[in-house]
Amino acid sequence: MDQTKIHENTFSSDPKERIDALRQLNNNFDSLPRKKEAWDDIIRLTSDSNSEVQKQAVIAIDSVFCFVPEKIQCWGDIVTLLEDKEFDFKSSVAESLYYAFRYTPKEENVWDNLSKLAKNEEQAVRKNSARSLISAFQHAPNKTEAWGILHKLSSDIESEVRRTIAREIGTVFLHIPDKDQALEDLFKLSRDERSTVRGATARSLSMVFRYLPENQQKSVWDVLLSLMEEKSINVREKAIKSVLSEIEYLPGAYKKQAWEILHKLRDSDRAIQITFLNFIPSAFQYLPDKQQAWQDLIALIENKGIDIMARTNAVHFLGSAFQYVPDKVQAFDDIIRLTENDDFNIRRYASNSIGHVFEHISKTERAWKFLHELTESSDTNIRSGAAQSIGSVYPYLSDQDKEQALQDIIRLAKDDESSVRSEVAGSIGYAIQNRSENYENKLWDILHNLADDPDIGVKSSVVTSIDVAFEHLSDKEEAWNDLIKIITTGNPFLRSNSTVFSLQRPVLCVPDKNQAVEDLIKLANDENGNVRSNIIRPMCSIIRYLNEENKNRVFNIIYSMVESNDRHVLSEIALSLGYVYQYIPDKDKAFGELLRLKEDDSVYVRVSSNRSLGRISIFKASQAETEEEYEKELENAVSFFEKVAEIDLYNPFDFCLPFYRAFHTLIFKKQKEAKEEVDRYLAEAKEAIKGSESRELLFDAVENLANALKEVQNLENMDLEAKKDKLNFYRTHCEKASELMYDTEKFAPAATGVIRKGLPILDRKLKSLLEEIQEKAKTACRESQGTDTEEIACAVSREVQKWEIGSQEEMSWYVENLIFTLESNVPKAAENQPIFDKIEQIREEKVLVKQYAILCSIIPMIPNLHVKQAISGLAEEVRGVKEAFDTLSIALKPGIKEEIEISSGIEILGTGAKHIVTIPLQEISYDELKDDLKRIKGKHITKLSRLPVRLARKIKGYLLLHDREDLVEQLS
Repeated sequence: MDQTKIHENTFSSDPKERIDALRQLNNNFDSLPRKKEAWDDIIRLTSDSNSEVQKQAVIAIDSVFCFVPEKIQCWGDIVTLLEDKEFDFKSSVAESLYYAFRYTPKEENVWDNLSKLAKNEEQAVRKNSARSLISAFQHAPNKTEAWGILHKLSSDIESEVRRTIAREIGTVFLHIPDKDQALEDLFKLSRDERSTVRGATARSLSMVFRYLPENQQKSVWDVLLSLMEEKSINVREKAIKSVLSEIEYLPGAYKKQAWEILHKLRDSDRAIQITFLNFIPSAFQYLPDKQQAWQDLIALIENKGIDIMARTNAVHFLGSAFQYVPDKVQAFDDIIRLTENDDFNIRRYASNSIGHVFEHISKTERAWKFLHELTESSDTNIRSGAAQSIGSVYPYLSDQDKEQALQDIIRLAKDDESSVRSEVAGSIGYAIQNRSENYENKLWDILHNLADDPDIGVKSSVVTSIDVAFEHLSDKEEAWNDLIKIITTGNPFLRSNSTVFSLQRPVLCVPDKNQAVEDLIKLANDENGNVRSNIIRPMCSIIRYLNEENKNRVFNIIYSMVESNDRHVLSEIALSLGYVYQYIPDKDKAFGELLRLKEDDSVYVRVSSNRSLGRISIFKASQAETEEEYEKELENAVSFFEKVAEIDLYNPFDFCLPFYRAFHTLIFKKQKEAKEEVDRYLAEAKEAIKGSESRELLFDAVENLANALKEVQNLENMDLEAKKDKLNFYRTHCEKASELMYDTEKFAPAATGVIRKGLPILDRKLKSLLEEIQEKAKTACRESQGTDTEEIACAVSREVQKWEIGSQEEMSWYVENLIFTLESNVPKAAENQPIFDKIEQIREEKVLVKQYAILCSIIPMIPNLHVKQAISGLAEEVRGVKEAFDTLSIALKPGIKEEIEISSGIEILGTGAKHIVTIPLQEISYDELKDDLKRIKGKHITKLSRLPVRLARKIKGYLLLHDREDLVEQLS
């Protein structure tokens, strides 16, 4: 690209050449060597004598701003244009203002510019100033002043400005200093003369609803109801969309009221019907009358008068809604009917949905027979849908039906239509993933043969299947070779982002890591930039398994790629270094590279770099040796993550930043001052996950971390080791949660597992103390051989050998259980008083590490106990306690405080061997809890499976959150 020639053409007397120069600047800006010169050319041409040239220059501003250096200066150029009263394209440049602000450092003069522009005479400038201000409101240096500007704009003379305020206030409501005034503004805007403004308020009102106390919710709800029944179709549509988007947060009575209106409005207008089709599937599980909702959905899908795209999309989501329908037999009949619909896409998606609903059907034989018939259909679309379903249903089939399914897969893999072969290729991976040993090799043979299919789409589906099933394949070497062969065929599509990126998980399982490294290094030298950028993460994924020589080879290649100046490559490098920092041989070099990359011209590179620097700082804090180092690294992390959040890009650390802020607040601020701040951060975290496909699981993660924060809030004088443990808890959960922001549970099983299970708190000191206790117990057992103390010493030794590092609650229980047992079996003689004194010290000590240290000093005393009488069969008693512990029961505990009680063991002579876990009902609350509790009242329940499903899931989640996997296993 000859930038000099382009620059010369911007001065051409021919407007066509100037326009062509602008288009070249626009299309190639990120690769131009002299970006500031190119920017100046664009700004100069916004004042060109030719209006078409001016128009193209204005268009270019929006496209290239994120790549310009010296953004403060370039921001100033835009502000100058907007303040120029003679400039004709002010409204068009105003559209660029919002995007430019996202990428501009938020210095004081930038906020000042925005404040002035909010008073500009041009409505488009005021509107986009408001949008910009709202987008970064939480970072505003003076929120009271910023809110004053927005409050004034809510009464602007132009309806477009008022609509912007009405629509966006809800997104920053948590940060507005005068929330009462904000609500009043929304109420006033809901009565605006313009329907577009009234409709826009529905979005904000529905968003703020869940953050209000009960005494304020009613007034907001009444306004929302009136908007849902407005005469204006536009207002009704916006209100329905808003309520459906937020329906999961509504109390039960409001849900019921909302649904009654929604059902009544179903046939009121085509626009409303399309809104139903687009939003009912995602809101389905939260609707109070799911049977009626399903019937409404099917009726709308079959209504030929409605836009076919909306109907097709709704069919696509039937699989996810099906599990919540009460009458699944009728629902399955509805799906069968849709496979015969006039529209080919509806037929295809209906056939495909069978794979999603199969596990929820009681009479699977009928469903399988129908799916088998669909695989033989003469309709290509139906065969494609059936081919896509067959892998999902495979695990639920009987051995006889699996044999038939295998024959169907073989036939579909040879289908004349490439679309059918492609769908079955993608489906096989899920069949293997949930394999039956008798069929795994046969399924792999089919997939392996499809790797040589001439169709590109089929090959791409094979890659997807191998990726999904790789860890379950017996011949991983052959599967890896198939992946490399497909990627290196030379076809650009097969070397695309997703195809190369799919090596990331298989590379962890391939047996010959050395050969895998060689394959990855070859791809790292590929001429295709997409291949180079997407090979970085697989290369980093394998690092932990390599020897020092290969680690250094890989990082030398990665560092050499930094010189490419390709923003996609640099962004991947910056992101990946953060993920594997602890495995990097030369950590200082990696950290230095990231510090350099965080100043890169590309916003994507800066975001990735700051994100990794934040991740690394959290890791460093978790390894800190001193309080000062710990605090410094935690503050660094928050600072880096804040830099990421300042740029309005989709980023998973929107989820984690509030927790790190809250944690820092709790550790280093007075508790009274911290509470309101922490509550706000938690609300921000919940808001951050709204767009994720794994929304429900992530919401549970937020709750887990919020409960953990409460634990921190109740601890005083926490020592450094405890602070590091708690930070490790957040670090691991947030890293896994951030993976889920990108991937669904299906594609991020590791992340899902960590969040669901909860992370046991590991402690280096505890580990060494536990090992010391176990060793001293063995010694005590040996020393007591042939004496009266042999039975108790050896029983204690056998018991402590079973202890493992786990949650604080679990490890405390180990100590409590042992000292209760010692107290009940050590004779109450004056000679034994020292051991009772030590036990009392343990009871008075609140720090777990110190409790274990005291226990270390007790165990050597056991062989020297004064025994006046034969010690009762302690070994049998210990075994008896364990056997009793293995029997658990779940019951509703009566009393003032409503609780679920899980009891284990038995009370032995007041020793406290009986262990009880109580779960406060408010911790597991949900709408139907009262009904489910009635079903278990007075019953003796020993398994989670015997509880109502919703209650079982809540109890399991509570136990996992509190690191009681042991109870979950016994209750399962």
